[in-house]
Amino acid sequence: MSATLTYIDFLTKNAILKIAGVLLAVLLIAAAVRAQTVETGATAGSMLEMCKAQTDTAAGAASWALCEGRVQGWMTAHYMSVLAYGGAGKRLFCEPSDWTVKQLTAAYVEWGAAHPELLSLSWNNGLMRALQEAFPCSR
Repeated sequence: MSATLTYIDFLTKNAILKIAGVLLAVLLIAAAVRAQTVETGATAGSMLEMCKAQTDTAAGAASWALCEGRVQGWMTAHYMSVLAYGGAGKRLFCEPSDWTVKQLTAAYVEWGAAHPELLSLSWNNGLMRALQEAFPCSR
């Protein structure tokens, strides 16, 4: 048997290395995503802590950014739902037309302080309840 590597052997070994590299990358990304999910939490209470964070430190600013991103993303999903399912008659809450993320976050923090018994809910359920309480629709 020859110690010389044939072109087919080279391609096979190269393909195996590429596949192994891709699998390793996928596993590392999955582990990072899992770590972020565990670290940021998914409850109304963990989101409340993020939204109350002081932004004068890097960790506080990162927590606030996560809170802000969740509020903004939730509002985008809410608007898409309203548009898809029938307009103003199907709204869950009626926020001011000139709302800001800071204003909605303040409403969430206020709700969380008033309802500690509900902080084990999912963060999105808590946010919906907070906005319903802060901005009810007159029907």
